[in-house]
Amino acid sequence: TDGRGRRFFLGFSPGAQTVHVFDDSWQLLLTYPDADREHAGIQDAVLADLNQDGDLELFVGFGGIVGIHAVRMDGVRIWSYRGETPVLSLATVSSRNERVLLATGESGKIQRIDASGTPLPPVTVGQRMIHHVFPSRSGVVRPTQLCGLVTATDGRLMAVGLTPTAKELWTYPLPLGTYTQPVRMVVSGHFFANSEWDWIFVGPDGSIHFVSDDGRQHDTFRVGSPVYGVASETSRDETRLIVSSSEGVAAYRVEPYPEDHLPAAE
Repeated sequence: TDGRGRRFFLGFSPGAQTVHVFDDSWQLLLTYPDADREHAGIQDAVLADLNQDGDLELFVGFGGIVGIHAVRMDGVRIWSYRGETPVLSLATVSSRNERVLLATGESGKIQRIDASGTPLPPVTVGQRMIHHVFPSRSGVVRPTQLCGLVTATDGRLMAVGLTPTAKELWTYPLPLGTYTQPVRMVVSGHFFANSEWDWIFVGPDGSIHFVSDDGRQHDTFRVGSPVYGVASETSRDETRLIVSSSEGVAAYRVEPYPEDHLPAAE
């Protein structure tokens, strides 16, 4: 949503050659880059208003050596950054009254970039190699405003709850296995109607994990087939978990259960 309350949607697939921006009527506004520009594939993309002028910009992270492009909604490139290649993930976070772009790659550090494309000192999370970072959709600062992914010693992915300054608060291991399809493994979502923004994780075995903002696990279940994507949608007094899998798209009603049933994450 931009400064005038207009909603925009972003569409792309990891490894694709182009990313698409749609308005709230799902009319195509922008395709970037031009189809005739070959590259190693788009790894991530976000819409954000880093300079806080009320207009959204498109930030595209590429594989290979292309780096990051900042693009106006009319398709004009504002700046590019090649200090972190290949790019694996992008996110934005508020830092000292300004919005900052975060980028991760093979270095394992979280590279910070300001609205003008100038790199800021990178952030490290102890000895961990953070290859992916995901932002919370919360409009206020939460205990874990970010969630990183690292590879544990046994080969499984492990989620790491991070503060806005990338301080580690908790970890949560995902099941062992290999993802058979590209999937966004971490999603910021609601558990139920009156809850805050928390975390939803997709495991390689088709499992879906609900983990609260403070690191307490709320629930885990399996749909029995590879998961391609998840989202949560809240309306009135209920929350629905929308799951795309090899069996199609299904919606599940999510309800809370007693606090004493909630095992703690590590």
